[in-house]
Amino acid sequence: MPDKEKEILEEAAAALRETSGLDAIFEKGERLPRVSTGWRPDTVVCISREKKTFRFDTEIKERLTTSALGDLAAKLQGTRGRALLVASYINPVQADKLRTFNIPFFDAAGNAFFNEPGLFVFVSGKRLANDRAARPLRAFRSTGLKVIFALLAVPQLEARTHREIAADSGVSLGTVNWLMQELTRLGYLQEMRTGERKLVNKEDLLRRFVAAYPEQLRPRLLVGRFSSTRQDADWWKRADLTPFDACWGGEIGAALLTKYLKPQMATIYAEGNTSRIQAKFGLRRDPAGEVEILRKFWKLPDAAPLEQVAPALLIYADLVASMDDRNIETAGLVYERYIARLVGEAAA
Repeated sequence: MPDKEKEILEEAAAALRETSGLDAIFEKGERLPRVSTGWRPDTVVCISREKKTFRFDTEIKERLTTSALGDLAAKLQGTRGRALLVASYINPVQADKLRTFNIPFFDAAGNAFFNEPGLFVFVSGKRLANDRAARPLRAFRSTGLKVIFALLAVPQLEARTHREIAADSGVSLGTVNWLMQELTRLGYLQEMRTGERKLVNKEDLLRRFVAAYPEQLRPRLLVGRFSSTRQDADWWKRADLTPFDACWGGEIGAALLTKYLKPQMATIYAEGNTSRIQAKFGLRRDPAGEVEILRKFWKLPDAAPLEQVAPALLIYADLVASMDDRNIETAGLVYERYIARLVGEAAA
């Protein structure tokens, strides 16, 4: 376990003991096996109460964003045992959402939730004495995320020239140069004996992309939200986005990939001037509208699993950022069918 994760766990365990009278003991050992597709626990935590011990596969988070919470909820579907979240801080909104998903947690501020027979605790609203928002590393801000997205979406893209990576990512050559250096420093890029570059720790890199995307990049892509003036709820089924160099993301993209979700929000990623799309589909600006248009930022012709559909990684990020229960369940399906193989996951 990395030192930072150990520090978070120790601080949170001390706070749990103070507010709830519970002792949390974490097991030390080798790397743990997967307990579901997309999730390998960081450690195992045991909680004791009245001569009974509760064992939890545990995820440790330094900085919990809404999207990271959605990502975790999607991956915890189908776990073979109890799962637990330990974080530096969990705010009241996040605490309520975790309760909705019935995911137990505790943090370094003393907030906690357990809902097991013989173990019920709920403490929320406590704040850290030195609460402060950590600024994300440069690699996980808007421009760096574009390159990381391309590297994750296209297998072995990291082995190509920096100029080719820049073209596929839609960023400058200089951006790729510093980003590749930063990924090497962070342990996500290795140079092999052959001289070829290899992307490693892809599952963790994916997790960090999904957590950062809705805060650092997505708001910069938003053209606006719209309502349809003349279309029924299924208008998107007859819509052809090909003439506009556009594609479906979010709920519609997921519905097309999984045949599972009934979309309530339409997400369109489009290049260039979007006025033609607005005119074609009768869209008028509406801050609370059910259609959102975002700038398409990538140049990856082979990354999408279906025509007129965004790359699965982006659809997954859209779904978990929404924190909608329907979308979280569908996100798990998208991950299993399309994303697990991108990060080279083994079964266990």
